[in-house]
Amino acid sequence: MCHRLYGSDGRVAVRGHEQALWLEDSEKVSGRPDARQAPFHACAEQGISSGWVDS
Repeated sequence: MCHRLYGSDGRVAVRGHEQALWLEDSEKVSGRPDARQAPFHACAEQGISSGWVDS
């Protein structure tokens, strides 16, 4: 994904791109009895738990 930072004059000041992904539990999937009750978020251990999706 490309990103642009605009200056106060409306011109592009800096261009960049996304170098990493962040995966986290964001929405619980209904009908999954194995899903944890609350979403799990931790910087050191990223991922998606069983019964959850990342949106």
